[in-house]
Amino acid sequence: MTNSATEGSASGRPAFPHRSFWSDDYGTYSPGAPLSQSLTVDVAIIGAGFTGLSAAINLKELDASTSVVVLEQEAIGFGASGRNSGWVWPNLTTYRDIYAKQGLDVLRETYQYAQQAYGYVRDLTNSHSLDSEYRETGLLRPAVTGEYEPDMYEYMEFCEKLGRSQKVTELSENAVQKVVRSPLFSKGLWDEELALIHPVRHARSLADLARRLGSAVYEQSPVIDIREEENAVYLSTPSGSVKADRLIVATNGYTHLLPGVPGKALKCSQRPVIAYNTISRPLTNDEWDSVGWTKRNAVYSFGPASHFGNPTSDGRIHWCSDRFLGIPDGDDISREYHPNYNPTLKKQTPHFFPGLKDLTLTHHWGGPASVTYDHIFHLGALGNSKRIFTSVGCNGNGVSLTHLNGKILAELVAGRKSGLCDLWFVNHKVKTFPPTMITVPAMKFIIGRELKTARKRAVKAGLGFLTEEISGGEGA
Repeated sequence: MTNSATEGSASGRPAFPHRSFWSDDYGTYSPGAPLSQSLTVDVAIIGAGFTGLSAAINLKELDASTSVVVLEQEAIGFGASGRNSGWVWPNLTTYRDIYAKQGLDVLRETYQYAQQAYGYVRDLTNSHSLDSEYRETGLLRPAVTGEYEPDMYEYMEFCEKLGRSQKVTELSENAVQKVVRSPLFSKGLWDEELALIHPVRHARSLADLARRLGSAVYEQSPVIDIREEENAVYLSTPSGSVKADRLIVATNGYTHLLPGVPGKALKCSQRPVIAYNTISRPLTNDEWDSVGWTKRNAVYSFGPASHFGNPTSDGRIHWCSDRFLGIPDGDDISREYHPNYNPTLKKQTPHFFPGLKDLTLTHHWGGPASVTYDHIFHLGALGNSKRIFTSVGCNGNGVSLTHLNGKILAELVAGRKSGLCDLWFVNHKVKTFPPTMITVPAMKFIIGRELKTARKRAVKAGLGFLTEEISGGEGA
């Protein structure tokens, strides 16, 4: 069962446009029964992604007597936690924005938190033997020809500001080719802080752990009404209801779709941006020999289209480009398939790896990354509420951050605060987006301008073919 254009409907669209490779690879899965009763609990959690499940686990570890219910509108692994690239690393796409606005001390505090989150996922996975396919691979960051070596050196200098220069090693072109062979790769960096997981296996293992610890997890249970009253928070689903002393909203890129007071309060707190992924068929032994890649590490290039990817545990290549982003109009986030993505990546891949000219890309999907106006997650109490807590906005790097954000939420709700709750971004005064009618055109303009600038530089360097978008039509 694949999410490919070759196995599609009569319209030519993918047969399973809402499924990631990770979901298909997991195999048969039957979502749990929906909530069909009225419950009274200490803590209710909306969203069974990494954030919500981590919060549930940590609440029970803080106090096993705390009653916890998690409500998921679809199946576990359906949302962004099951659609990402599976990269566990201490990265924020917004480090430079934080440095420019907050200064060096805040920048380093943020990196140290991200590094702690990276280690937390490792420790959580190992200590509970989660079925996550967790493996520490490291990250190769090659420059695409000498044109982009200055970008590499600029990043090395920024690593000194972050306080992580000891984690990054410069590699000669010859050394890069020994890691991954590509005619486009020049000098590069080796970054030791990256691990890979299978996102859907990991999410469902977290859910199993939450259940073992005593939390109730209900799938197929969308929350259709939320009311905060003086004595409790009241939630309604199509076939059940919950009365909770505290509520955690852990919906990230879907948060703007929430009903009730939290939905209105969080409407402009974040915006979803659709990030796309693609994965190939399994490579033959000869094809693997042609590219080297013996460490099976991740790769993230300094180049005109920021190509990135990694081998999967079953011998495929997950290969993507940051040039493709979807900016939803209004509330609709259903465009989880980009018709030009696979044709473009298929044409570009042989430029990187000539031995893979016949490589078929079998899966393509998208998922909403939660982006904030002030470039940092919004984590803490919702406004002046003493009962509702939330975490949104990992800005595209949430795989590790969501786990530790969930731990902070648990501590805030339980009143068992550690030093994590004193970090600068917890309960900080947030900045929100303007209304959608202003925000969406502005985001499209800014991203379009950046893409045009990147293409102009690429064309000048003779690399325009890496910024061309190949039209594939609706069914490509």
